[in-house]
Amino acid sequence: PTRGYIGIVAQNAGVVNFGSYNSFQVGATERPNSPVLVVRGGRPDEVGYYVDGFSQQDLQTGLTTATVPNGSLSEIVILPGGFSAEYGRNLSGIVNIVTKEGGDRTSGSFEVVTDNLAGDWINTPSYDQNLYAATLGGPVLGSGSWRYHVAAERGWCRDQSPSPLASGRLPQNSNGSWLWNGKVSGRLG
Repeated sequence: PTRGYIGIVAQNAGVVNFGSYNSFQVGATERPNSPVLVVRGGRPDEVGYYVDGFSQQDLQTGLTTATVPNGSLSEIVILPGGFSAEYGRNLSGIVNIVTKEGGDRTSGSFEVVTDNLAGDWINTPSYDQNLYAATLGGPVLGSGSWRYHVAAERGWCRDQSPSPLASGRLPQNSNGSWLWNGKVSGRLG
């Protein structure tokens, strides 16, 4: 019961969810994804993150810059050691995300996750936390062997970190984000 590839990877043996990266020196314009993962006791910047085989690391901080919607996740390969030299400076672990490819028929999905249905009638507060996700994939029209897959997520939280000590939503604590991913695959010739 988790969302996102970082939450999934954090559930594996030898991986520790280190929390936010606020304890390190990061420039004001740098916004690394959190939580930061530690694999086999290494440093956070010693973990290599790849999407479909392409590195997704910030060259300055060494942290991942990948944001992949859940609807695009096909497979997550975790190598906590014993990997070849092709991964260069990554010393403690590798996380390779494989994204979905379209199928023989056009298909899609739509998902809504919200706490707006909560309220006084079930005695729970609503913090206006919402997630809208959609996917679409299938064959490229006019092509026999080419496939596509696209996914998008819109997240919106009026109170992104509710406090059990505060009653109701905290002011000036909202956050919104967009994630999208697209892939076209096929054979030439």
